Amino acid sequence: MPVEDPIYVTQEQIVGKYADFTIPFIGFLVNLASSKEGSAFLLVVPGILLVASAGLSIVRALREFEKAKTA
Repeated sequence: MPVEDPIYVTQEQIVGKYADFTIPFIGFLVNLASSKEGSAFLLVVPGILLVASAGLSIVRALREFEKAKTA
């Protein structure tokens, strides 16, 4: 929510420029990551996904190996 400045700001005092680039809801993710539970969640879930992906890759490679072995 925009809030008015406590003192008047002239146009010459404005330094920044709006670049029309936003990331919606990034503040919620930052707040989640700063909590103990949130940081654990953001470490555990990607870890589980990484292990699952590696497991799938191994299973697929073994199936390919068995196909090549029997052919």
